Amino acid sequence: MFDTLNRTSLIVGIITVIVAVVIALGVYKYVFKGSVRQLFTPKTGTKITPTGSPKSLLPTSKPGQQGQAVDKIKLFFVSLDDNGKSGKKIGCGDSIVAVDKKIIPTQEPLKAALEELFSFNNQQAYNKTNLNNALNQSDLRLQDVSINKGGIATVNLLGTQAISGACEDPRIIAQIRETVLQFSSVTDVKMFINGYPIEQLLPGK
Repeated sequence: MFDTLNRTSLIVGIITVIVAVVIALGVYKYVFKGSVRQLFTPKTGTKITPTGSPKSLLPTSKPGQQGQAVDKIKLFFVSLDDNGKSGKKIGCGDSIVAVDKKIIPTQEPLKAALEELFSFNNQQAYNKTNLNNALNQSDLRLQDVSINKGGIATVNLLGTQAISGACEDPRIIAQIRETVLQFSSVTDVKMFINGYPIEQLLPGK
């Protein structure tokens, strides 16, 4: 009889231990692992920024070159003998005058402005106005244009200028220069014709 009781007590003890272990594991899983999961799992809507990707390496838009498309630029022509009344005074008492021009929307407005300017090479007067086009005796065309970090624009032209002189040279240079300087990203302009500085080819500036 005592053996039976001892055996029964042993079985009950083993079952009690097993139940206690199962309960302990359940509590551990619920309390400890749940806390760890809450600790390391971001809340809904939390924005995670990956490490190793500093903002300085992310692409940014560049003003005037990689921003919104531009559909209007200015072209510059000459008001002869105006003596600075209609615009900036240049050369032999002339004025350099800006006119607005609509263009096809572009993200390269500087290039577009120069190409538009040279498209009038066959017109002595701009669109039948009293504004003179000093480039009308040339076949100059744009090869390329670039702006360095200091804001200096380099304009490379190809072709020839048929007429040159003390009054004509400043008009030609001013038309190109002011067309480039209309853009706030440009601080100065260097111009070349067939690889030569424009000042060497048009010394009358």
